[in-house]
Amino acid sequence: MRRAPFAVLLVLVGFAILTGLSWMRRAHEQVPWRTDYAAAARESRETGKPMLLDFTAEWCGPCQDMRRTTWSDPAVAQALRGYVPVQIDLDTHADLASRFGVSAIPHMTVLNADGTVISAEEGELSPEQFREWLATVPPDTATHPATAAQ
Repeated sequence: MRRAPFAVLLVLVGFAILTGLSWMRRAHEQVPWRTDYAAAARESRETGKPMLLDFTAEWCGPCQDMRRTTWSDPAVAQALRGYVPVQIDLDTHADLASRFGVSAIPHMTVLNADGTVISAEEGELSPEQFREWLATVPPDTATHPATAAQ
């Protein structure tokens, strides 16, 4: 009879530890992720900002590495200030992964404000590699008229 309360206590302690670890992992992320694709698409259309889609999953080791490194880097957060960043869980939104041709994660896709794919990158990127890739993304002249004159 005494084992049952101990087992319950052990399960509760384990749950508390896992919850704490999950919170700590996200606590340092600098990117203000949206998780609702439809709301983010509306925000993108209204502001004219392109969207950055980050396809990820809890079980993806490289995705978790990017949370601790790339998405926690202040320079990456600064580089994404002109974007609407959306984190998409592959297990929850397989429909979006299929729609954007995601075959492996981590996978990042940049869309212009009308939803057209501008660029995509697959695989784990360090903060420096991510900023370098983002710098190669062509400006969307239809959304950003100021860049058309350059």
